[in-house]
Amino acid sequence: MSGSSYDATALDIGMGLHPNLIGQGQGRHYATAVARYGSSQFGAQRLRVTIATFNLRAQRLWQRLGFEPVEQFCKTGSHQTFVIMVGAIKL
Repeated sequence: MSGSSYDATALDIGMGLHPNLIGQGQGRHYATAVARYGSSQFGAQRLRVTIATFNLRAQRLWQRLGFEPVEQFCKTGSHQTFVIMVGAIKL
């Protein structure tokens, strides 16, 4: 599939960590804070993240938070693939 469609059934959220912070066990804390903020500020029941398929660490983090992969796609004009994961964070 080339590109993907995003609908209004979930709020798209994203985050990134400075490379110096990776591997220190703080990802879950940051991801939970981002998800809770999105849920509380926008009243979202479902949240969606898009992650490069090579980023297995990020995929495992979001899976531990209850997100499930729902789709995979190839970025238009490249061979880079991404996975879309959807879930909800309890406030």
